[in-house]
Amino acid sequence: MAYIKIVTLNTQNKFNIKNYDGGNNVAKFIKLLTDYDIDILATQELVRRYLNNIKSKLNNKYKGVGNYRYGNFFITRKIKYLDRYNESNTIFTKHEIVLEKDIRLPWIPRTIKDLKDGLNKYKSITPRIITEAIIKVDNKKIRILNTHLDKRIENVKKRQLKKIIKEIKKKNMPTVITGDFNLGIDDKLMKEFMKELEILKITRVPYNNKTFKRSKNDIAIDHIFISKDFKLKKFGIIDYKYFADFSDHYPLYAEVELL
Repeated sequence: MAYIKIVTLNTQNKFNIKNYDGGNNVAKFIKLLTDYDIDILATQELVRRYLNNIKSKLNNKYKGVGNYRYGNFFITRKIKYLDRYNESNTIFTKHEIVLEKDIRLPWIPRTIKDLKDGLNKYKSITPRIITEAIIKVDNKKIRILNTHLDKRIENVKKRQLKKIIKEIKKKNMPTVITGDFNLGIDDKLMKEFMKELEILKITRVPYNNKTFKRSKNDIAIDHIFISKDFKLKKFGIIDYKYFADFSDHYPLYAEVELL
């Protein structure tokens, strides 16, 4: 039986942090991976420069896969605004990577009101993606789907959740779903999503306290879901003081046994 440690972490877009110390944050990121001996680290909000710095410091034990929401084209690197918000959902793993793929999610509002709110009030209209990786653990293939959903617009999030369900149904294999969903378990959309997952024999790791540090509500918006092929052994957040200023989210982890 294989034991696997899974972590999901919104790393926080480093362009939005005052006095950001790239070297110190990269060192903390590597420390998180190695000190906790993580098998799968699913991230959100990793920007290009930060990700490149991390990859330059990784040893051969870990590899990271996943593209950016605007792609990795010359023009996206040269336009300052795009580069600043060109985030990825990179998945890091020490296991063999069999497949990597990025899947586009619906992200454009369908109503004028949502469009105006998204542009003026929420400032949340931006492409969203699922990063998929299939890895091999003890000669068994595992699929990871990692995402970061729209922050505010309900209709957009509803369509994004439907797309995730559609992608899950395409492959019948051990599956892990991770990410910052910007939804708590009491939200109507999340309840509907979890019901559909239950039909597919996929359950949520039941961590219910806040994962976004600045949240006024004690609810998780970062989630890990596992298929029936896994047995949950342990779960929680990594609340080590060393990472106090590392991100505005807590790393959420689950230790599972692959059956």
